[in-house]
Parts: sequence; C-alpha cells; structure tokens
Amino acid sequence: MRLNIAVIPKNGIGPEITTQSIKVLKAIALEFDHQFLIKIADLNSKNSSSNEVIDLCKSSDAILASNDSFLQSNTLSAQLNVYASSTIVKSYQSLAVNSPLKKEVISGTNILFFNELNLSNQLSEKHASKNNNYAFDSNENTRQEIELVAKKAFKAAQTRGKRVTLINKSSTSQVSALWSEVAGNLSLQYPEIEFNITNLENAVTQLLLTPNLFDVVLTERIISNVLIQQSSVLTGSTSLQSTSYIGHKQSLFFPTIHNHLDDTDYKNPNPLASILSAAMLLEHFGLYSESEMIKTAVNRSLELNITTPDLNSTYNNITTNKVGDFIADFIMNPHDSNANFKNIHLGQSTII
Repeated sequence: MRLNIAVIPKNGIGPEITTQSIKVLKAIALEFDHQFLIKIADLNSKNSSSNEVIDLCKSSDAILASNDSFLQSNTLSAQLNVYASSTIVKSYQSLAVNSPLKKEVISGTNILFFNELNLSNQLSEKHASKNNNYAFDSNENTRQEIELVAKKAFKAAQTRGKRVTLINKSSTSQVSALWSEVAGNLSLQYPEIEFNITNLENAVTQLLLTPNLFDVVLTERIISNVLIQQSSVLTGSTSLQSTSYIGHKQSLFFPTIHNHLDDTDYKNPNPLASILSAAMLLEHFGLYSESEMIKTAVNRSLELNITTPDLNSTYNNITTNKVGDFIADFIMNPHDSNANFKNIHLGQSTII
C-alpha cells in the first residue's frame, strides 16, 4: 500500500517521540512491502506558517502528531472535517503491578472508546450571569452526527470482540434518548454484534470491577473523556494510550496523554504511545497484521524492560532512541530480538 503520511512533531519532546514512530513505520514498510511517504512539518522554521502545515495535512492520507495541541489551537480539525474520536485502553501484564486493581481484574482489558467530535457541540449555547449565581450550558447532537460515529463503532466491533456498549448520561436527557434511538436502530444492521445500553453510573462501577465486559464503547464526548481518564488505572500507565480524530478524508493519530509534553529539558520521554498511534494509523487503513506486529513489539519491549525510566525499575540506561530501535528491530527480526537484547542496551541495534 502507498500512503502519504504527514508528521506534526510540535515542540518539547514531540520530535524525539515521533522520530521513533517514523522509525517503526519505515520498518513496517520494509517488512510488508509498503510505500510510506513521510513528510515532517517544520514548525520551528521562521518561514513556516500554520497554513503551510494545514496544506501539508490536507494533501496527506493521514497525520501522525505528537499531541493534539496544534489541532486545538488551529483550524486544522475543522478544515479536515473530523467527526469522531477513538481511544484505545489496553492492559499489559508486565505493568499490572502498577495498577491499584487486582491483576485478575484488569487482565485482558482491551477497550476501544468512540465519541462524536464536532464543532457544533463545542459551540453550543453557554451563559453565566454577571454575579455568577446562574450558569447554563446546552448540549447538542444531531442524528447524522450520532449515526456517523455509531457506524464506526459497529464496524470496529466486527474486527474485535463483536460487542458495542452505548453509555448514556441520563435516562431523562433528550440527547441521551436520541443516542439510544439512533444506535439502537443502527444495531439492527449488525445482527452479529451484541448491543447493550447502560448509564454512566453503572459503567463507572463496571469499568473498575469487570472491565472485560467492555469491547467497543460508544458515548458522548464529555462522558468519554471521563471514562478514558478513569481507565488509566487499568493500564498501569497513562503513557500507553493512543487516540485518533477521524475525518471523512484524513484522520489524525496521537498519544492521548503525555505528562512532559512541553518540557524541553525532560530526558528520555516514553515513545510507546506515539508508536501505538502509528499502529492505530495502520489499522485505520485495514493493515491489521502490520498494526498487530507493532503491538506485539511494544508488548515485548515491556516484558524485556526495554522501556524508558518512567516504566523501568530494572535498567536506568534505556533511552527513547533505544526503545524505538528495539521495536523496529523486532518488526524486522521478531525471532532474533532476544539474542539482540544485550546489543540494544549497548546501543548497537541492527537497525541503522
């Protein structure tokens, strides 16, 4: 497959972590015989402008970013007509010790959250009185907006555990009622998918007690944000979640959270969420084997403690670059990477 991929490294640690994702994508291209034409936006050049970055993104098939700050501070999301967001929350056995929950509770957790992403909801009517004794926010969704994101959720479930759960805010909310109606009607077109509706209070409880009940979660944006933040206890780290903004032509992929995003002095930032964002990008284009190879490599890096200091209590000499080297090495030599373990520590990866 031939893909044009724009990369927005932003500032701070952005260039360092996206470099590892590019390294991994190049390894995938070589191993699976693809053509990935990768262009990096020059955000630091005096001659570079926001319009040039937007033009680069609009001429690409997909965008890989270090975070969503550029998307939020510019008109990129609007110009690309993004309409949905998805975030993956997955548990890793080697990180289970970092979770406050029991290992047997979080084991096997793999949840894909979908929510609508539209300007109309962000720009809904808001009002506060001058003395701050009264405030008002409206929440709006159209049938078309809900149907677009619901279709993505049901189609994603076809390649996963074949379960979709709609989480509503309130049984008395007219917006929630519309979500239930639209998603319920759409579920009839996917008879192989188990469809359930639950309220937010129950979902919050079940997410902590029996997270494996969830496969694909469909909900409003404000609810999704709350649930995704809470779900960080299931993964043992916030630095492994990746998110996509889905558009009609181009989609954007980036780490959900990074605690040191704009810290230029932070040494050896964790690149795994950025690398997993690249896996999401490939899956978006139906390259499931390629995406799975990246996920397997990430899991192996965690098992072998080839991770940056934030996740590593065994070795203190693993750099951001070494993590990227190992994952690229694993993709091209999945049966040899154990033998190369010592070389990776010495910075002598077979990938140049």
